[in-house]
Amino acid sequence: MEICYLCGNKFNDATVKTHGEHIIQQAIGGSLIEHDILCFACGDTLGAEIDIPFNKIFNSLATRLNIKKDRKSNNSSTNEVNGKFISGKCQFGNEIGNVDVIWKDFKVAPVKPFHKYTRDNSGVIIYANKKVSKNYIKKVEIEIKNKSLENKPKITICDDLVGLVKYPFEMNNRAFKRGMAKIAIGFASKHGIARHDLPLVLHIGNEAAAIKDNIPIIQFYPLGIIDKKIEEARDCTAYFPSHTIIIFTVNSMPKILVCYIELFSTFQWYVVLNDNFHGDAVYEYHSQRILKEDGYKFAPGRRYYKERNIVLGDLGISEEMIANAFNKQNIEGKNNKARAEVEYELIQEEYIKQKYKLDFEKHISDLITHAIRNIMRSNDKIYDEFFELKRNLDLFYIGHEDDEIFDIRNYRSYFIKGDQLNNYPTSLVANYSNLEKNGELKAYGFKKMDMLEKFIQIEHIKKKISQKS
Repeated sequence: MEICYLCGNKFNDATVKTHGEHIIQQAIGGSLIEHDILCFACGDTLGAEIDIPFNKIFNSLATRLNIKKDRKSNNSSTNEVNGKFISGKCQFGNEIGNVDVIWKDFKVAPVKPFHKYTRDNSGVIIYANKKVSKNYIKKVEIEIKNKSLENKPKITICDDLVGLVKYPFEMNNRAFKRGMAKIAIGFASKHGIARHDLPLVLHIGNEAAAIKDNIPIIQFYPLGIIDKKIEEARDCTAYFPSHTIIIFTVNSMPKILVCYIELFSTFQWYVVLNDNFHGDAVYEYHSQRILKEDGYKFAPGRRYYKERNIVLGDLGISEEMIANAFNKQNIEGKNNKARAEVEYELIQEEYIKQKYKLDFEKHISDLITHAIRNIMRSNDKIYDEFFELKRNLDLFYIGHEDDEIFDIRNYRSYFIKGDQLNNYPTSLVANYSNLEKNGELKAYGFKKMDMLEKFIQIEHIKKKISQKS
């Protein structure tokens, strides 16, 4: 694009400057960056108005998944999460009830230190993080002395409570909808959809443009036989959790432009961008891993200059991309960075993208194959549903036998029920009342959240084991 999707002004490297905009917010692990969809000023405005409250919703998850945060928010408090220990008993067998705790660096410690004696008074457990326990232990030692116990109890420090912990997830509907809309608008803009073709999410008038409040979003629920099986054990598949965005058109009359957004493989929603779209049919996607990896800093050595073309080629960086990046950073007619510096920054940026990249088409093909096998193994009525299963499978393959080619374009956009082809957005709207009345939407949402929470717990156990070894 040549203009900012919010203010509509053309980029000029002076009053309307481009900047690297994370389409999925960086604070929740987004790695997709686009340089010419938002100007610097509008990016700052939307960052304050939309990104901050949106990121706050997911802060507990992002922190406990050890997602690399934006440097601007990189302070100690962003690496802590408040929770409630609800197991009742701790790993020492003491009944401690519900306790306010803080998660930090893969450990769970109480907000306020306390201690408990064992039943036979042979030991006393101090519940506190290591820093606090250094002072608190003095209080316990004085207490032990005053008790005049026959045998001095052994003091044990518990700086990591083991058990069930409930972490807050405060859904702010307005912040959530506008945050999802911003992701959808950014992705649509990246793929050349004009701002005036996004009327349901973007207000453009005589006054300043703005992302709307009343965003038409639809919660995903698996209506197709293959989708149901995929989601039943999604947490056991590769690349869980991940982020995915798909923008596509529904070939109805009139045509509908929709963006499917899946965050942490858990929060799955459709954002309706235009219910009377006149542009060309589209199906574009982005999918990425989100788990934090070791940092990377490109430092060119002598060997780089000999193998420069190989390095740039592997990362998909052309000479034109380097020239464009170099020219864009002109400030007042003066280059503030040498061309080589710009090149190194591009390598750094593209490398980070590659780290979190996944082969989405292969991933979905594997999920479908796995789902089909599970259906064939577990469904006693498979013969009754065979033709429906076969029709759904045919949505993803073109050709015959050895010439079959996997076609991603129907994923999350179409499914077949009986012998009827249905699109997901309008089918979900039509079934919404029944799904809500029967509690199916709510139950599905809880199940997805439970999957993610269990995954995080397992990752923490792995982390603790690796730290000890």
